[in-house]
Amino acid sequence: MDFNEFVDYIRDNIADYLLQYDIEKIHVEQVVKNNNVKMTGMAILVKGERMAPNIYLESYYQTYSMTDDMDYVLGKIRDNYNKARLELDENMRYEGNMFDVSNIFIKVVNYERNKEMLKDCPYIKVQDLAITFRGLLRMDNDGMASAIVRYDDMEKINFDGGKAELFEIAKENTERLLPPTIRRLTDMMSEMLDMDEAAIELPGDYEMYVITNEKGINGASAMFYDGILDKAKAMLGDCYILPSSIHEVILLPKTEDIKLDELKEMVEDINKYVVEDMDYLSDSVYEYDEKEKQLKIAGPGREKEREQDFER
Repeated sequence: MDFNEFVDYIRDNIADYLLQYDIEKIHVEQVVKNNNVKMTGMAILVKGERMAPNIYLESYYQTYSMTDDMDYVLGKIRDNYNKARLELDENMRYEGNMFDVSNIFIKVVNYERNKEMLKDCPYIKVQDLAITFRGLLRMDNDGMASAIVRYDDMEKINFDGGKAELFEIAKENTERLLPPTIRRLTDMMSEMLDMDEAAIELPGDYEMYVITNEKGINGASAMFYDGILDKAKAMLGDCYILPSSIHEVILLPKTEDIKLDELKEMVEDINKYVVEDMDYLSDSVYEYDEKEKQLKIAGPGREKEREQDFER
């Protein structure tokens, strides 16, 4: 069964697993996510309701491909749909506005891959990145839910400040909601892999650090918190900043034996073969200019001025 046949089967049979609901419509469409990644979303709308959670089907198809058990897959979709409906009840089903300035936070993404989406959104371009603004809907032990802030959202909440003011407010909110962390890479890997730190070997003999936040979600944005890169420079000295993903960046001290071109090639290979498309941040290698307080693309002749496009 190919993916399109799988989608048709799910759409035609999922109602039998949701008999407790008076289902009005089951709609399937492509949804554009971060980095222009297209996913297949299925919305199951109950009569009398205006909103429905999106169930993305790609991961369920992977489960089916591994198990060949359609009943199991339909049961998982049922369970996750029920959970998603509860979250919708708690966070999104109301007549008022979704956003308030107190819960808007920043998220850094790749500019080029999100250029089309950004046409309708306030953002700040920094080198080949874009600092976007998102409204927090939910944050708990299971993760967080948010939605991108568009220009019409700003009008709905009567925010009449410019992007510079919005950035300062959102940056302060983000540091409060998602406090930053700077940790040794070996320490993080030791916890994740439940291994003794001494048993973890990294390429070369470099002490690498990771900037993220306490949740480990969208943690690359932490490098734009006030003073965080100054703190990193004080700890490590001059260092390269490697865009591991949208969730973290890695700090690598500059040494004579590290070749920038080889480092860039390594970043590109990791992005190509390891990082999920939706988590991709950039193929660039960065450095921090302490005097100008700017993030720059590393290498002679590669520096670009930080673009602070604070006008709509």
